[in-house]
Amino acid sequence: MYSHLRTPRAAAVAGIVFSILLVIIFWVFRSTVPADPLDPGAWLAYDSGRVALG
Repeated sequence: MYSHLRTPRAAAVAGIVFSILLVIIFWVFRSTVPADPLDPGAWLAYDSGRVALG
């Protein structure tokens, strides 16, 4: 009876998961990069793991 609803439901779940992951990636980048990104790369020395994660 509900077999035809599996694909739209799966697509909805995939879209929600994608949007959550995208927000997390943007948050990681925003919290890692300093306010002045043209500053010499000292911030890369201690936050390179978070940038690589993003």
